[in-house]
Amino acid sequence: MKKLTSQQINSLFDFVKKHYVNWYDLQLELVDHLATDIEKIIEKNSQLSFEQARDLAFKKFGITGFYDIIKAKTHAMQKHILKLLANEFYNFFSSQKIFGFIGLWFLIFEILFFTNFNDWVFIIIFYSPLVFSMFYIMKYQINKNKKAKQNKKILLYENVLFQEYIIIFNLLTQPTFFLVSHNFFDPEIISKYGIIISFILAFIYLFLYLDIFIVPKKLKIEYSRIYQFAEN
Repeated sequence: MKKLTSQQINSLFDFVKKHYVNWYDLQLELVDHLATDIEKIIEKNSQLSFEQARDLAFKKFGITGFYDIIKAKTHAMQKHILKLLANEFYNFFSSQKIFGFIGLWFLIFEILFFTNFNDWVFIIIFYSPLVFSMFYIMKYQINKNKKAKQNKKILLYENVLFQEYIIIFNLLTQPTFFLVSHNFFDPEIISKYGIIISFILAFIYLFLYLDIFIVPKKLKIEYSRIYQFAEN
């Protein structure tokens, strides 16, 4: 079987990029699939040009092109990230690290208690995760633009994490209108439910810590075993 040239392989990378496959790991998989299929097509009909064989191979993906592959791979990555996050939660709460969470829980409560459940102190603690997630959304976008300018590779998991940060930001934003309309920032309400509120805030902080620091680190290690350029 005649193998494709390096020039033809490079043209396949350009081809998948033109069809909105922007992540290098997925590009590699699709290029490998197309190259194998093209070689088989040309072997059966040597009269076909590389471009003709490429178009025949691409037609097998249907009218949606690579969209279904992108959708399936994105969904699979989302499930993988959720699994990693669930494992980290389990490891955290099934080890001595749980005392760190308990300490954070009571630290937040003590801050609220010793400030007489001041509404502004609560607002700062409450909105810190929101600001934190917004910061990482901006950081990702800046890094993405920087990589594009430097022609560095972007991996699928980075994009999935970015989408996840946006979802987290929206989830943290949505309750705001409800809390404000129900006067939830009133010191009397905060003091009445202080322990529960402190627990929820501690849980949010832990979630962000695992999701923004630990899980991406795990993914980076996984990808660095395959791709030497897997970096922030």
